[in-house]
Parts: sequence; C-alpha cells; structure tokens
Amino acid sequence: MNRSQLLAGAVGLGLLAGAVPSMAMTPAPAPAAAAAIQVAASSYDLAYSVRNIQQLLNQLGYDAGTPDGSMGFKTHNAIRAFEKDAQLPITGEASASLFQRLQQATAEEQGGQTSAVGRSTATGDVSLRSADVQQLEKDLKVLGYNPGSADGVYDHKTRTAIQRYQQDHAMTVDGLATPSLLASLDSDVQGQVSGGGSGLSPARTVRLQQALGAQGYYQGGPTGIYDQDTRDAVRDYQRASGLSVTGVADNNLLARLESGSSYGTYGAASPTVIKQIEQSLSDKGYRVGPIDGRMDTQTQTAIDDFLRQAQLSVSDQPSQQLLDTIRNSSMTAKEGSKKDLIDTGVNAITNLFSK
Repeated sequence: MNRSQLLAGAVGLGLLAGAVPSMAMTPAPAPAAAAAIQVAASSYDLAYSVRNIQQLLNQLGYDAGTPDGSMGFKTHNAIRAFEKDAQLPITGEASASLFQRLQQATAEEQGGQTSAVGRSTATGDVSLRSADVQQLEKDLKVLGYNPGSADGVYDHKTRTAIQRYQQDHAMTVDGLATPSLLASLDSDVQGQVSGGGSGLSPARTVRLQQALGAQGYYQGGPTGIYDQDTRDAVRDYQRASGLSVTGVADNNLLARLESGSSYGTYGAASPTVIKQIEQSLSDKGYRVGPIDGRMDTQTQTAIDDFLRQAQLSVSDQPSQQLLDTIRNSSMTAKEGSKKDLIDTGVNAITNLFSK
C-alpha cells in the first residue's frame, strides 16, 4: 500500500469517526513536459478530502463556499444540488464515491468545453461553435431543463441537462449533442412557441392548473397562462404516471387529470402525501433527501428502515395509512440505530456459540 492509499484510508476513517478532514489541496505533481497545463490537470488527481470536494464543487458551478474543509450548510446544499443534477441518490454527504464523480465531471468539463466564439467543441456526431452551444442551452431552458447560464460553454450542467432530456424522451443517455438530439430539441421548441406549450385555451389552462394543484403538482393559484411552473408541473405528472415526458398538455391529458386517474408508480398517494411522509420521517431523524413529494431511492430506503426498526407490517408503499403510522409511532432514527446495533451484537454472539 502506498502513501496516497494510506492517506485516503486515514481520511475515510476520520469521516466515519465524525472528524472533519481539513487537509490542503494536494494535487499530484505533473510531469515536467506538462507543467504548462498543471493547473487544468490537477483537478483529476486530488487527495480525497472535504476541502477538495468543495474546490471541485465550486469549479463545476455549485457554490460550496470557501474551501475550508468544514462541512457547513453551503457545502451540504452544493453536494445535494450536484447529486440531483447527476441523478445520484441525494445524501448531502462528502463521500468517497461523490469525490470520484466530481473528479469525473471535472475531467469531462475541462476536456470538452469551449468558450471562445468560432472555436469548435466535439459534443457528439457534430462539432458545435460556442454560438451553437449557447442556442442549445437556450432551447433546453425553454423546455424546462436547466443547463445553467446560456454562455456557450459545453460544461457539466449543459451535459446533465441533455442527459435529463434524453432520459425523458427514451433516447440513449450519453449527454452528447448528436444530430438526432438537436432535431428533437428543435421540434419540441417549435411546438412550445407555436402552441404556447399546449393546445389549451386560457380557460382550459385554468382547469389544468386546478387539476394539477389538486394532486399536488402545481403550487399557487390558476392564472390561465401556460408558463414554466405549469410546464414543470405537467412534466412531473407525466413522469409519475408513466407517460411520455414532454411538458406539453392537451385535452386528453386534461381529461385524464380531471378523471382522477391513478398516480402511476405512487399508487394511491399524491405528491402531497409523499411530501408529508418525507417530512415526518425527516422529523424523526431519517435521511429522506429533498422533501419534494417524489418517491426516490432515499425516501423508499428511509420508509423501509423505519418499518423494520419499528417492527411494523404496514405496506411500504406511500399512502395515508403509512403517513398516519409514521406520525403515531415513537420510533426515531436514533432509537432504530441503537436497536440495529443490539440486534447485530446478539446475532454475532448467537452465531459464535452455534459453531
């Protein structure tokens, strides 16, 4: 085992013990021939530490504050934002696996971005100028995908926005601006411009917003304007119901909403109930990620942990019954952890004497 491996292991043990690593940035020395590009390359080979995670987050456009090795509020939020964009389980924790993904994202950004007008960047089957990338970013933003600022730089946020669009449209998820992706984007944007994002009249748009609000997807009062908030609510409903995610509503979608169709994978629970479940579990100390009314892996894990530790036989599918069970239980994450520790010790002793 070399010195770097020992150092990484020591940092990992410090995190497990609750310590906060505070080592300085320690990039591996670049070869003499590559000294001129050492600053750009150093991000690929850093030692694992909170300070370096903060540095990489800032470099990717996620505000982690001053890189001081301290896990403060800004750092937690920056990690959660990166995890959300990268479609990772949202933990807010400075883990070794997060550090590796940050290094990978930094390498991709530094290897593929361009900022000067007239220069090209290889982004797929075609090469795009900065002006082309800027238009790509504007199109993504119109469709409700956040590529960051439309600055003509093909960076991590642009790539992540493309991946989300590809996932919603059942395309190969590679983050590349291929001709087929550009054609699909152009078609969707033209549809938004020509129809205001929907084929509904203002009166029907009011009904759409009311129906989305009743199921927990749309916040605020109905305006009759098919704006970004309405488009995002439609996309969330489409995703939850297993429909093609376009953000575009028509009379068929309105009829489906007003008929009280099921909530897709959510079963009988609306996003409002799921959000209340997340809040109740969070109040008890369970890690549910963002409290956003969406059933992701972290929320499901928190539900399963709670039911196991409380020794309850209620279905783990989100429902009003599950919400009431959580609220009425005295089980907390702290008590559950103690119980798990005791159970582990008992099992170890039992196994020892059974041999």
